[in-house]
Amino acid sequence: MSCNCKDHGDHATGGKRDYQYAVKVVVGTIPEDAQGAPLPFGSYYTKVNVHNYSRCDCVTFKWKVAIGVPGLRVGPISPFGERKLCADEALEITNRDIIKQLQQGDTLPSHFEGWVVIESPEELDVVAVYATAKSPKEGVNTFHTERVQPRCMIPCEDLFGDLATGAAMWEVLRPAQTSFNWAVLTPRNDAWIAAPSSAVWVTPGGDANKDEPAGEYTYRLKFKLCSGFSSPVIKFAMAADDKAVVKLNGQIVSGSGAPNYVSMTNFSITSGCKIGDNELTVIVNNTGGPTGLLVNGTIAVKGGQCPGEGFGRWPCPEICYEAHVKKLWPWVTGQDGWLGQVCNGQTAGTVGERRRLEAFTAHLTGTVAPGTRIEYVGHLEGSGWTHNWDDTAWTQEGNLCGTTGSGTRMEAIMVRFVVAPPCCSITYRVHMRHKPISDLFNGNQGDGYWSDWKRDGEEAGTTGQNRRIEAIEMKVECIVR
Repeated sequence: MSCNCKDHGDHATGGKRDYQYAVKVVVGTIPEDAQGAPLPFGSYYTKVNVHNYSRCDCVTFKWKVAIGVPGLRVGPISPFGERKLCADEALEITNRDIIKQLQQGDTLPSHFEGWVVIESPEELDVVAVYATAKSPKEGVNTFHTERVQPRCMIPCEDLFGDLATGAAMWEVLRPAQTSFNWAVLTPRNDAWIAAPSSAVWVTPGGDANKDEPAGEYTYRLKFKLCSGFSSPVIKFAMAADDKAVVKLNGQIVSGSGAPNYVSMTNFSITSGCKIGDNELTVIVNNTGGPTGLLVNGTIAVKGGQCPGEGFGRWPCPEICYEAHVKKLWPWVTGQDGWLGQVCNGQTAGTVGERRRLEAFTAHLTGTVAPGTRIEYVGHLEGSGWTHNWDDTAWTQEGNLCGTTGSGTRMEAIMVRFVVAPPCCSITYRVHMRHKPISDLFNGNQGDGYWSDWKRDGEEAGTTGQNRRIEAIEMKVECIVR
């Protein structure tokens, strides 16, 4: 029976599937006087025959050995080896090959059982051969062969991940606490080194100027690696307040210098990763005062990305906003006041209805990385860059910017992130009723026009031209810088 794994493809992997063969193996000798032996005494032999039935193409397959131990205990797993078979070629994996593959650092019992696991991008002929004898010096008294059928497996792709704080999903454990929380994206303390554009300082509580209790703060980044991975390379630079120790899967990683908050220390890790769950931890020792962590770097592992598992990264949030509008003339039909919330590039306000926009609110929604927030400001008729007629220019997320009931038009806006995942950028534009004065003389006032899209604190609209805003649109995008 043939298993055509190509029929099980999907869009995520481009239709690719690997063939995996799990071959039962029984290897070694059980002496006649053995107590509690899993099988009768004698010598047990397993041989695996592998044949590439293609008439034209070569194939490179991987193979490894995994054994179990009596008492429901997990035994050693060998690393993968690779072999190449060209058209119509065959080879065999014998007792001796199995033992040799396992003996890379493992002490084996005289008898063991387990599996030879073969993974191939193309289907192969795989046949297991089993034999027993009363002793190594006596002839075979049983003999059995079995054709091994494949299962279809999603192949492991190469893994590339961003380790940067603010981008990667770091967690933090405070002193005397028992559970981790998400590390909070934070504008830096003035004493700390400036973060590169690809990273953000993170803290336990979101305030880089707040004194935190002395003790150890454990920052953790979890990731998974696929069976058969190779060539892991983890490179990053780090700063910490006050100082820190780096560990990978519980083992201290040597680094140059002692990480501190006024300079970056470089780390390079090429060993210590394992199949399945991994943890990169940074233990920051705070002697008192504020504390935080800054990491900037990457991880790259050949064949390391588990199917369906990406490398955790904070996405950019979404944005919702609402406009308050007022009729220009009493006889104009339509609704005044708050027009209802819209999101992600939709129009808030009116176009072509001769209604001035007097105020707006905005807030982030969707998946919002802890600490991420925006602020905004409006330029108001007669008062300039203020909100609610006071001296505070920037309005905090969720609060009203502008006025309601005073008949004051808004003429321009600016919106920006206070702190956000590194790639996230907020863009926005405004619809203005009046064309430039030269167009008015030409009788070309029309229904107004949309400004160009502005980004991250740039001015959208006009000042000093007496032109009202009638509508706004906002969205958040991930911009690779």
